[in-house]
Amino acid sequence: MGIICQALFVIWLTVQTATALAVDSCIVNPPNPPSSSIETKNLLGTYRRLPVQNDYHVGTIQAQAGNGNLIWTNQHGVSWKLIPDLGNLRLLTGTDNPYQNSPNGANFTLQFQSGRLTGFIFLGESYLLDDAFADTYDPNTSKLLISKVSVGTRSYCNVVATIGSVVSVGAPPANGIGDQFDPATGRLTIPSLRLGDKTYNNVVVTLSNVLNAEVLPDYLSGGTLHGYAALNIQESPPEFHYGFSLYTSIQKISDYQVKNLQFGWGTWLVPDNRANKLLCPLGTVMRNLYPNQGTFWSQFQTIEGGPGQWISTHFPSTISKFRLNSTPDCYNNEVASPGYDFLGNRLKTEMLGMAQLSNRLLIAPDGLTFDLHNLPSSLFGYGYLALPLMPANDKVEAVPIGDQSWVLVMNSENFKGPVSFYLPKLFTKIDALDKTLVSKTLDAMPAVNSGLALEINTVPAYTAVDPSGVVYRRIAKMNFPTNESSTRAILTQDFTHYSKQALWDNFASFMSGGVLPLQLNSKGGYPVSFTPSGLSAKMVDNDKPVILNGWVTSSISKNQSGGTVFSLSWVDPVTAGTLPEYFRLDDKGWTPIQANQVPATTNLSKQIFPALTASSWPTLDTSTNSAWSSSKWAAGPFTAKLNDGSTVTYVWYNFIDQPAIAQLGLDPTILQKLQNAVEIMHIQYGTNGPTLEPPTNGSLVGIDPGLIVTPPSNMSKGYVPIAIGQQ
Repeated sequence: MGIICQALFVIWLTVQTATALAVDSCIVNPPNPPSSSIETKNLLGTYRRLPVQNDYHVGTIQAQAGNGNLIWTNQHGVSWKLIPDLGNLRLLTGTDNPYQNSPNGANFTLQFQSGRLTGFIFLGESYLLDDAFADTYDPNTSKLLISKVSVGTRSYCNVVATIGSVVSVGAPPANGIGDQFDPATGRLTIPSLRLGDKTYNNVVVTLSNVLNAEVLPDYLSGGTLHGYAALNIQESPPEFHYGFSLYTSIQKISDYQVKNLQFGWGTWLVPDNRANKLLCPLGTVMRNLYPNQGTFWSQFQTIEGGPGQWISTHFPSTISKFRLNSTPDCYNNEVASPGYDFLGNRLKTEMLGMAQLSNRLLIAPDGLTFDLHNLPSSLFGYGYLALPLMPANDKVEAVPIGDQSWVLVMNSENFKGPVSFYLPKLFTKIDALDKTLVSKTLDAMPAVNSGLALEINTVPAYTAVDPSGVVYRRIAKMNFPTNESSTRAILTQDFTHYSKQALWDNFASFMSGGVLPLQLNSKGGYPVSFTPSGLSAKMVDNDKPVILNGWVTSSISKNQSGGTVFSLSWVDPVTAGTLPEYFRLDDKGWTPIQANQVPATTNLSKQIFPALTASSWPTLDTSTNSAWSSSKWAAGPFTAKLNDGSTVTYVWYNFIDQPAIAQLGLDPTILQKLQNAVEIMHIQYGTNGPTLEPPTNGSLVGIDPGLIVTPPSNMSKGYVPIAIGQQ
């Protein structure tokens, strides 16, 4: 390539795009191909973790004769069986895999780009199939088809060029997965090049002409749109600060779940410390992030969660999942199930603060899954009520512990009643950091809801610039099924606060030898009203506002039965049910526009966001010295198959032997009293315990039948199921 041709090549590529926000977004990422189109023979080959640093980073997948399985062998000589699970786009590893109980070690998650297998993810690392990204040379037309080429810090795609000369041909393996063009020498380095049925590696050529190139938008995996549709909650009388409930929408989402997308809706229950001084001690996450913030009263301790899509989801679903969560210490820790935190990690022993109460409903680490019966959305009722399950303790412990156990109560089509509870002691652990916090925690303080909101937190996006320099953006699609009016999507309804009259009083009587309450006392409920504060958002990568006025907003209304409803409302019926996908950057900020208003030269409409692929939760440590030692199991392990394609592994514990209770060191008399009370609850509650008043309007959703479990025949009372893994 001559000097003039070199300059033309660089100029031609450069003028096709402006500012690049990400340089490794060249290849269009469609949804994964249908599993029916994948054949095991196409999985065979050599795979490498780049950069290769040892013999464990290179291996081959070969067919295992006679049984349809495969075998993985790395260059160190270690092998294990692979069982195809192509319906979930993965290969399950056999018991001979030494990493099977490591995080993300139970399977190879297959990866695709442009409908083509490119490799797999194992132990959280990507292994690439040799020559998956090879260029193609056609000797009949003398055309070189380049999937991706980098020029300096920019990347270009689908380049068609003719070769000037071949400088050199190297030896395998391919050095990288994308071409590199050096303007100083005019040389193009190609890691893999297919010519007919042969593949050449590390080829260096010069180019004689660039015939065509398609410039695709830059991809940001997250950190773009961030927003809230928030509500100001009406103040309830002081006696109604002992719990809340609401009905929330469980809905059909996209046909595939986008990777790194998070949006959900719900509320935050916090101890009522509005009159107190600084709460988060030095060394906590919130204090470190915002050292000059005020009291931290709404971030000090929370019980939160709700339905939505979550970046910590391990198993994609076409139906929103319900996640539990509590932050007992200014977000240093998050407790989301008996054994796991919200982000996908095993809980530290000292943070085992959620106890399983129901003997019929299993809490999956990845969240509750549902059965919509082919409806676009249905209602799920849930709430947390303070109950005197655990006795107050101000003698044995270094700091006093209150008597408020926060119990999760649900109402669905096929399960009603208490499920689990947060232990009072969990909320006192922060006292060790600051003794002045004693009795300001959720074990002892009345609680309030600091807000109710739709939160849009992490949104992937493609960004492009048209020839005139105008910036356009496309974000991942977010669906909200609308109701009969076609312009309104219900998020929540029937928000209620509770006094101790609702359930506490009768439960205290039961714990003292009285009768077990079978329903809530309606006189203990207080219907809550709201003031909407609108829907606001911005693009956090450039701190510009998103102009949503005239498109969609939040609203409060009453249904025909008088229930208070929190909804999203659209101006135009044509756009109802989805948040804007396309935006144009102007002097006001990011203005939503229709797809047909985006110039075709941006190629935004062609982009399909990377899909979330399944990955396993780490199995809990069940060795002898662990809190989850198998020696303490009453029965198991068992498995439950869920409709998101995952399998939950669970075991049965005697109620007081489950780790959260066992590590309290309670007096045997107290433990026996707890055990007796739970046995009575199991006999009388089953799947139909005390629950919320029915919704004022709408139908109840069904819990995924896989989560409804039956105790072993000799454990019909006093035993609880707890998940120890999800694969």
